[in-house]
Amino acid sequence: GKADPLNSAFKLTYNMVLNLLRVEGINPEFMLERSFYQFQHFSSIPALYDSKFRF
Repeated sequence: GKADPLNSAFKLTYNMVLNLLRVEGINPEFMLERSFYQFQHFSSIPALYDSKFRF
């Protein structure tokens, strides 16, 4: 059968940010850029841009 879609529910919280800042070499941007949610939606960015700025 067809596979069910997998949607990430990862949310970066304030406490997570504080803990990340304690770890040397890791920052919140690093986590967000590598999150599964970002990966899922990265491919839709060009289409969103085109639809917004199409004349």
